[in-house]
Amino acid sequence: MLGGSICFLNQANAQNSGYVAGDFHQHSTYTDGSYSIDTVMKSNAHYGLQWWANSEHGGGFNRDGRFSGLNLGNATIFWDSYNPIPILGTISMSSGHQNMWRWQSIRDNSFQDVLNTRVLFPGKTIFQALEWNVPGHEHCSMGIINNQYETNPNANPVAEFEFKFDANDADQTGGTAQGWTKSTNGNNHTKTLEAISWVQANYPNTAWMVPAHPERKSLYNIAAFRDMNNAGPTVCFGFESMGGHQKSADRGEYKRSYNTDGITTYGGCGIYAARVGGLWDALLSEGRAWWLFASSDFHNDQGADFWPGEYQKTYTYVPDRNNPQAYVDGLRSGNSYVVNGDLIDSLLFEIVPMNTNGVMATMGQTLPLCG
Repeated sequence: MLGGSICFLNQANAQNSGYVAGDFHQHSTYTDGSYSIDTVMKSNAHYGLQWWANSEHGGGFNRDGRFSGLNLGNATIFWDSYNPIPILGTISMSSGHQNMWRWQSIRDNSFQDVLNTRVLFPGKTIFQALEWNVPGHEHCSMGIINNQYETNPNANPVAEFEFKFDANDADQTGGTAQGWTKSTNGNNHTKTLEAISWVQANYPNTAWMVPAHPERKSLYNIAAFRDMNNAGPTVCFGFESMGGHQKSADRGEYKRSYNTDGITTYGGCGIYAARVGGLWDALLSEGRAWWLFASSDFHNDQGADFWPGEYQKTYTYVPDRNNPQAYVDGLRSGNSYVVNGDLIDSLLFEIVPMNTNGVMATMGQTLPLCG
């Protein structure tokens, strides 16, 4: 369980501390979303999010997310329409157009959009992240914040991770030219553990790896979560069992035809967290720091999705809103709660048992008891 002080409020930062609403899983026309990244970014602020991360699929995609989207008159600008074609690495095609590997669009384009959005919303904390196609499983929201708030910022650690470990990234040359070494493991659980171990070894305090909609296609189980948490105890610390797509007729897009574990969601929550005494309770009972998160998984407001922050928010306790590291520390702490429909906008949660001499604990902390 978590160590350190049991007092959760740093009085020196009282005015900058508190629960903040966030979303770390959303899509634009850089991958399979329907709106340009500029529109998606602005929607985050419009619906009251304090922080967010651009987290889109790894692999290869053919559209320039800056200039494609329903908001631009359904415009589509393909990467191979430019002269010269700006695409690096192994050639990959889809729908008759050359794909750009996601590592490159993150490094060269998407992160620049993140920087532009920070200028528009200087009070917000905005990261570049990734929806990792997990080898042998399905998806995972992940981010590495190193370099992103430095004097000359970049998102190269996220780009490198995508090249090395994404199950859908078949580039063999472009990332290598950057000095990166691609994993040689097959797309299986072994490669997943290699990836998590790499993040744990290189970015143990500045990264998150949170499996997304884990029940949806029954590609995760408790043994996999144990392995993942063991490989990266400070980076892989929970799941999105309250997944996005909450506007879908099959709430969360959990349904029998997808071979969903639990068949459906329960109040919008997957069975791994919804069942009392189930999978999540089992992980907690083992003493694991393993927490529950939610996201929008926004793709298109015309169908299954609410805009980021419109319906579902994860509130996380952050000790210093001005410090980007504090947001990652907040996620890791377990001091988060999920709200649907803005029914709750603030929360005070503490436990003060009679036999601890008034010492209190909050969500995610360990409270030793006597007797």
